[in-house]
Amino acid sequence: MKKILTILFLFIFGYTYAQEQYPTIINFDVNNKTINDEDKVVWIKEAYQFLMLNPQNAIDLKNYGNSKSEFNIIGSNANRILLEFYQPSKLTTKGRCAAGLEKGFLFLELDNNAIVIKSEFHLIESCLWSIEIISKKEENSEILKYVCENLQTSESFIISIDIENVTIAKEKHQH
Repeated sequence: MKKILTILFLFIFGYTYAQEQYPTIINFDVNNKTINDEDKVVWIKEAYQFLMLNPQNAIDLKNYGNSKSEFNIIGSNANRILLEFYQPSKLTTKGRCAAGLEKGFLFLELDNNAIVIKSEFHLIESCLWSIEIISKKEENSEILKYVCENLQTSESFIISIDIENVTIAKEKHQH
């Protein structure tokens, strides 16, 4: 079903967004018909985000998060894309982290045919994993550094982002 949606999306929206700057994120909603436990028809609205690499290639970002994830492009070049993401810790409203937030970065490396050959997640805030940001530093407009701490292990680390060169690195932080 996801493959059909991706193909349909490319067919319908690929032409429309042919003049867009790539990569770009396209959002759209689909109403899906389902039958609940009482045999009643229910319409469920599902949101989709696609990362358009060019008019012919798109990545369904739902494959990299949950159905409520939101992605933003931080930096890109010919074969690397860095996305910032936000998503609820849980999709249910009960239990630990029901109102929690997961925040971080998704790094994608592409081959010459715009196929993902490497993906890395870097969490900077997480209710589920007890990670929080201690400080954020901007060395200049192109370099960001997040000092984060895992509250369960008391270990801290630095996530360094170079927006211009589209790189991300994680290193241990000494207190």
